[in-house]
Amino acid sequence: MTPRKTALVWRLAIPVALLILPLTLAAQNGAGPSPDDVIYEAMAMVEPPAVRLLASTDPRRAAETLTRRIDDERRSLDDPPAYARASTAFHETLIELTGNRALLLFAQMLREVIERTIAGAIEESSTPTLHARRRGVRAHEELVSLIGQGRSDEAEEYWQRHLSAAGDALFKNREPPMVLDFFARVPD
Repeated sequence: MTPRKTALVWRLAIPVALLILPLTLAAQNGAGPSPDDVIYEAMAMVEPPAVRLLASTDPRRAAETLTRRIDDERRSLDDPPAYARASTAFHETLIELTGNRALLLFAQMLREVIERTIAGAIEESSTPTLHARRRGVRAHEELVSLIGQGRSDEAEEYWQRHLSAAGDALFKNREPPMVLDFFARVPD
């Protein structure tokens, strides 16, 4: 990576960390949205424009790559932790395919938190989890179909609606896990 690109990545990474850390600390002290809400909201702000970009630049390649991620999800339907990893990989791949390294760094920074959120929601869901996982795969298939057809407006709108509904389902009647350790110093 060139020094210029490295500087760009850090210019994004540091403000994101500085934004999320105080919100996380406030949330854990009962002052503001939950840490997971903050993380999920950040992800929901980034992914729909990424989807638009994928559908408008190289939709066929994006659809082929994302279909492989969906295949991984299908193979893991009966294993909730594996499904959480596969679903998280799908979301990260959405960002990776844009070619924007700063956004990818952002997605990678949040990966563990998002994966734990999905895994926790699956474990604590009041909805039969296999049904919920299958519904998630169908949503990903619909998105990939829209991307593959190059329907950027519809793909972005669909993904925005999906993330909103999925966020509601992930956090409804659920105590969010503590994520402060994501930002903590590595123990000696």
